[in-house]
Amino acid sequence: MAPKFRLFSRWLAAAALLLGLTVSGVWWWSGSEGSLATALRWVSQSSLLPTPRSVTAEGVSGSLRHGGRVERLVWQDAGLRVTAAQLDVRWQVLALLSGRLQIDRLHLASVQTDSSADETPNAPSAPPTSLRLPLDVMLEDLTVGHIAWGGQAAAQARELRANYRYADAQHALTLEHVQVASGSYQGRVSLAADGAMTLDASLSGVLKAALSAGAESLPLILNASVQGALADLTLKASIDLDGSADVPGAATGKLQPQANISAQILPWAEQPVPEANATFRDLDLAMLLPQAPRTQLTGTAQLVPQDTASWKLQTSLKNSHAGPWDQQRLPVEQLQATGEWRGGKILLRALDAQLGGGRLQASGEWTDPTETQVASNDWRVNIQLQKINPAALSSQLSTQRMNASAALRSTGDSIELTALELRTRDAEIKASGQYQP
Repeated sequence: MAPKFRLFSRWLAAAALLLGLTVSGVWWWSGSEGSLATALRWVSQSSLLPTPRSVTAEGVSGSLRHGGRVERLVWQDAGLRVTAAQLDVRWQVLALLSGRLQIDRLHLASVQTDSSADETPNAPSAPPTSLRLPLDVMLEDLTVGHIAWGGQAAAQARELRANYRYADAQHALTLEHVQVASGSYQGRVSLAADGAMTLDASLSGVLKAALSAGAESLPLILNASVQGALADLTLKASIDLDGSADVPGAATGKLQPQANISAQILPWAEQPVPEANATFRDLDLAMLLPQAPRTQLTGTAQLVPQDTASWKLQTSLKNSHAGPWDQQRLPVEQLQATGEWRGGKILLRALDAQLGGGRLQASGEWTDPTETQVASNDWRVNIQLQKINPAALSSQLSTQRMNASAALRSTGDSIELTALELRTRDAEIKASGQYQP
C-alpha cells in the first residue's frame, strides 16, 4: 500500500503544481497588456452571444485584470445598434471572489443608439418574473459626455453622471446630473428584483425658457415621479416657475409657464395608458426637446376609459406663438379634437383647427391589424381647408389663400384618393386616383 500511496501523493502534488502554474499563468496573463483585447475578441467570435447579437471592438488597450480603453465598441441585436466611443473602464477583479462585480470607473465620450423599426424585435407580451442578477454589482462612477438616439433627428443628452448598485435583490440608480436641451436634471430609481417588482423613480430639474432673442429667460422647475408595481405604474409630473429665482417682473409679466400631467401606465396591457390628464399654460415644447418647434401652448388633454375596451381622447389648446414650420414654429393657432380607441381601431371623431389664417376640419379612422382580424393597417381620412395661407405653414410657399377638400383611404398596399378639390383665386383643380407601390 505504501508504494501506491506514495505514487498517488506524487500525482496529487503534480496536479496541484500544474493547477497552481495554470492559475498563476492566467493571473499573470490577465494583468498583461493586450489581454483585454484578446478577451473581447474571444467574446465576439464565440457562441456566448446568441444570434443575431454581436459585439465588435476597435482600438483596445489595457488588461483584463485592471481594465483599459476601447476606442470604439459596437453592440448589435436585431434592429438595435449601440455604438460607444472612447470607453475607459477600471474594475477590481478580486471582488468577484466575494460575489461582487466592482467597477470603479466607466467613462464614455459618446453613445449613439439607432434602431430599425422593421427589424426591432417585438416587446415582450408579459412582465418579467424576475430581474435578479447572479452577483452583486457596484458601479461607482459612470460618466457619458454625449448621448444620442433616434437616427438623423436624434434626441440628445450630454454630461451624464451616475452610479449604480445591485444588492439584496434591489436595483438602485442615482442620476447625479444630465443635460437635455435647456434643462439640467437629477434623479433616482429603485426597483425590486422580484415579487411585485416595485418601482420608485423620481426626476427633478431646472429648465430655462427663452422668451425672445436678448430677453431674460424664465427659470422653471420640473418634478416627475413614477411609482408602483412594474405592471401598474402611476406617473405624475409638473412644471412651474422657480419662485426662489431672482427674475425681473418684466420677464414674468406676460408668461406664466406651467404644466401638470398624471397618468396610469400598464406597460403590458392592451392599452398601456388607460387614463391620463394634462393641463398646460404658456408651454414651449422646444424648452423640453430642441428638435420640437417653439410654442406657447395653453390648454388641456384628457384620456379616459369608456368601457373595458374603449377610451376617449379630448384635447383643446391655443398656441400664442404660431408660425411657419420651417422657422421652427408650429402653424396651429387653436385646436380642438375628439377621438376614440375602440377594439383596435382609432377613430378621429372631429378635429377643428385654426392654422395659416384659416381653418382645417378633419375626421377619419385607422385600424391596427395586430388587434383585429383585418390583415392590413387600413385607414381613411376626410379633410376640409378654408382660406388657408400656405406661406403661414412654410415661408417658402405661396401667399395665395386656398380652399380644399380631400378624401383618402387605404386598402392593403394601395392608397386611393377618392376626391380632391382645390381652389385658389386663379385656379381650380379636381382629381381622383389610386397609388399602388
